[in-house]
Order: sequence, then C-alpha cells, then structure tokens
Amino acid sequence: MGRDTMRINHPVTDREYEIRDDQNLISRTDAKGCITYASPTFCEVSGYSREELIGSPHNLIRHPDMPEAAFANLWQTIEAGEIWSGVVKNRRKNGDFYWVHAHVVPILENGEMRGYTSVRVKPVPGACERAEAIYARLREGRTRGIRLDRGRIVSTGPLSRMVRLLPSGLGGALFAMALVAIGVIAASDFIGWQGRLAGAVAILAMAFAGGRRFDTAVARVRHFSMQVAAGNLAASPPPARRDGMREVIDAMAIMQCSLANISGDIHRTLDVVERGTLDLERDNRNLAERAQQQSTSLQQTAASMEELTTTVQQNAASTEQAENEARRVRDAVGRSGHDVGQLVESIRHIASSAGKMTEAIEAIEALAFQTNLLALNASVEAARAGVHGRGFAVVAQEVRRLAESSATSADRVRELIDRTQDDIETGETRIGQLAENNRGVVEAVNGIDQLIREMAIASREQAIGLEQINQAVVAMDNATRQSAERVSNSAALGELLAEQVERLTVAISALRQAGEGKERVSREQRFRGAAREVSQLDDYESLRLENEPV
Repeated sequence: MGRDTMRINHPVTDREYEIRDDQNLISRTDAKGCITYASPTFCEVSGYSREELIGSPHNLIRHPDMPEAAFANLWQTIEAGEIWSGVVKNRRKNGDFYWVHAHVVPILENGEMRGYTSVRVKPVPGACERAEAIYARLREGRTRGIRLDRGRIVSTGPLSRMVRLLPSGLGGALFAMALVAIGVIAASDFIGWQGRLAGAVAILAMAFAGGRRFDTAVARVRHFSMQVAAGNLAASPPPARRDGMREVIDAMAIMQCSLANISGDIHRTLDVVERGTLDLERDNRNLAERAQQQSTSLQQTAASMEELTTTVQQNAASTEQAENEARRVRDAVGRSGHDVGQLVESIRHIASSAGKMTEAIEAIEALAFQTNLLALNASVEAARAGVHGRGFAVVAQEVRRLAESSATSADRVRELIDRTQDDIETGETRIGQLAENNRGVVEAVNGIDQLIREMAIASREQAIGLEQINQAVVAMDNATRQSAERVSNSAALGELLAEQVERLTVAISALRQAGEGKERVSREQRFRGAAREVSQLDDYESLRLENEPV
C-alpha cells in the first residue's frame, strides 16, 4: 500500500500462508506511504525483517492479484480523512500469499494526513473467496454493477443507491418506526386526508433528520475512536450534545488521556533506562578493554615465563652434565694420585737399589785396592828374583794396571750413582710435591662437584618453581579471559537491553502525542548508536480491531 504507481512484485507462488486468529499485523507509514513502524507479527507473517521494512514503501508486500482500483480507492478514502476497511491479498517475501482484513486509519494533524496506521487481522470465513471473485472482475475491467466504497464492495443498482440514502443502525430503526406511525395515521378515520398527509410528511421528515443526525454523530464517534485505536493520541474529540453520545465521547477522551499519560510515563522511564543502559554499556566496554589488555599482558608474561622455564631447564640439564664431567675429572684425578703414589714407591725402590749399588762399588774399590797392593808386592818380589822374575813382573804390572782401571771405573760409577741418587732425591721431592698438589686438586674437584651438585639441585627446584609460576600465570590468564568473556557477555546483555528499550520505544511510538515527534526520533537515533542490530519485542501486544464484514 504505497502511494507510488502500481507495483508488480514477483515471483509469486500458489502457496497460502494462513494467519492465526490471535495474530494482529500492525504497521504505520508517513504521508508518502513509506513504512515507519512494523510490528513483530507483521515481520513474521510477511517474511521480511524489520530493517527491510522500515523506510520501504508499503506496496513492497502488494500481490499482483490485487486490482489497482482497490488501492486507488484506499488513497482516495484516507486522503478524505475516512477509514478504509477491506479484505486484501498480500505477498510474502518468498512469493507465498496471505489474506488479511485491513483497517487503514489516516493519521490526521490539524486536518492534514501525516500518514496512516494499518491494522490487519484474519478475515472471517468466506470473505476471501468473495473478495477474490470481485477482484478478478475488477482486474478484467468488468466493473458493471459493483464498486468499492471505503474498501467495501457495494452494488451500484438503483435500489442499492436508494437504500444507502436511508439511515442505518439506530437511525434506520427510528425511520422504520416513523413509517409504522405513518401507517397508523393513514388508517385513522377521524383525520382528513390532508391532515394524514401532513402528519406523515412531518413524521417522515423528523425521523429522516433524526436518523441522519444520529448517524453523523455515530460516524464522528467512530472516526475519533479509530484515531485513538490507531495510536493518534493527539486527535481532538468531536463536539456533541449532552446526551448518551456525549458520555461515550467523554469516556473515549478519558481513555485517550490515560493512554497519553501511560505513554508519557513509559517515555520518561525509557529515558532513565536509556541513560543507565548507555552508562552500563560504556563501563562494560571499558572494563572489557582493560580485561583484554590484562589478558594480553598475562599472555606475554606467560610466554616469557615459558621461555625462562625452558632456559632454566636447559641450565639444569647443563649443570647435570657438568656434574657428571666433574665426577669423571675427580675419578681421573684420584687415579692420577694413585699412580703418583706408585711412582714415588718405585723411585724409593730405585733409591734403595742405588744404595746397594754404592755398596757394591765400594766392595769393588776395596778389591781393586787389594789387587793393586798384591800387584805391587808381586813387582817387588819379581825385582828380587832378577832374570827369573821378569815374566812375573810383567804380569804383576798388568794386574796393577787392571786394578787401577777398575778403581777408576768404580770412581766413575760412584760418581754416576751419586748424581743418580741426587736426581732420585730431587725427583722424589718433586713427585711428593706433585702428590701434594694432586691431593689439592682432588679436594678442589670435590668442592666443585659439590657446588655443581648444589647448583643442579637449585636449578631443578628453580625449574619446578618457575613451572608453578607459569601455571599460576596461565590460570590467571584463563581467569582473566573468563572475566573478559563475562564482561563481554554483560556488555552484550547491555546492548540487548538497549535494543529492547529501542524496540519498546519504537512500539510505544505507535501512540502518537502532540509535540513529541522530534524527541522520539532523537531517542531512536541514540539507541541506534548504542545497539548493533534492531529487531522487535516478542511480547508486544498490539491493538486489535474486530473483523468487519466485507
């Protein structure tokens, strides 16, 4: 139902979507026919989202089977300030169709139409079939004998036109009573025909005028009640005389005032909730950002702790290797000390053997001395013997030379043995010093081994401590992430609350009060800045109008 030219929407199917008895489809448009409000049920039945409907022309849901004459009559009716009510076939987003009984009420401000409210309900049984047959005739141009009057299908015959001139409702009942009175007067014999005619004309005129006046008053009350039902709380109640109709208008005005007060209270409450929601959303967003920053810092700390733990574990492994190497050095030094001890013992044996060799040399020297004395004595005796002792003298001389040579060799051997003994003593002293130093090395190696062992134990304990710290940091990171998730969930709930408040604002905007349009638009814009997406309240209870016959 847009005001632009006839729109043909495709594709279409032959599948019907039947709305339920408890479903009320409510929408509101501006003066150009663009949708400004769509109820959740309207979105559900049409298949479009609220975002797709808001701002779109209402003829987005027009079905090709609807004749152009129906919508021309609709705009003609609401522009005249009248209510249009009729059966309409609409198209869903997927091409299916659904039937509704639409009540289209123009929203009037200072006598000018600012848009319209459309309330659609399930048609009464048989209404769809009759409307479909009539709409087919209108599409084919076979309009003889029928026309649309404010959405209703009426006959154009002379009798029908005359019947429509007569009062309806209570006015029609008064007119019927007047006809009965005329019949009674006509049957009276005590009044002349001129009197009977004058009385009949007077009664007929009074009944016709009273019926018309009553129908006009009812029409005004109906128009006012439909404006209130459509949410136009700024509509002015019609004037009426002090009678039963006035009481009805006063009751409607009181209801209008009550709805306006309720709407104002809701708007003020929404302002408070809006401010609180925006503050909550802002605080949650800041808290979420800080939690995210803390989580990032903890992740970096956890990574650093993990690297440090790895380094300490590597140091512990290296310390264990150093401990093993120190143990091997200690064992090697111990074996070296043992070998040095054996070497000292061997040198001592050599020194002892050298002493024995000295004794042997002394014995050889003594023997050489004695031999030299014997050779000297032999030479003396050979000299005494004269010629006979010359051979013996030669032998004695050779023996003396041999003894002297033996003594000389013994002296040399003694000298060598003395030097050897000196060297042995020096070597023994140095080997003793080496053994002493070796014992110091063994003690130092043992100290290093003990220190390395203590370092290894400390490294293992440090690795265990760092692992525990790393686990604690990871646990803190997990807790921070969970806190961030909870904060994000809280922020999401805040945004959802903001969206719900916006939806309630949009829903309550169906109740229009004088001078609050700009304020409502401002609030809706603020809510759009606070929420990511906008949908409809599922529990919104719309206004409901009873089905009217076609």
